[in-house]
Amino acid sequence: MMDSTKLDNKDRRMLVALDNDATISLNNIASMLNTTKEVAAYRLKRLEERGIITNYIGIYHLAKVGL
Repeated sequence: MMDSTKLDNKDRRMLVALDNDATISLNNIASMLNTTKEVAAYRLKRLEERGIITNYIGIYHLAKVGL
């Protein structure tokens, strides 16, 4: 198993994209990484298996939803 502290540039860019918007589609992630949807899905699954991504939490701004 790979050391979880070693991330390449594409993994880091994927984490930043997910941090900004956890609902981003695999197609959008793949486009940002200049790769295919299948490669993006593989990298996402690998990050989850390595324990770098443990869950996804939706956070919303009350002003944006009209409250």
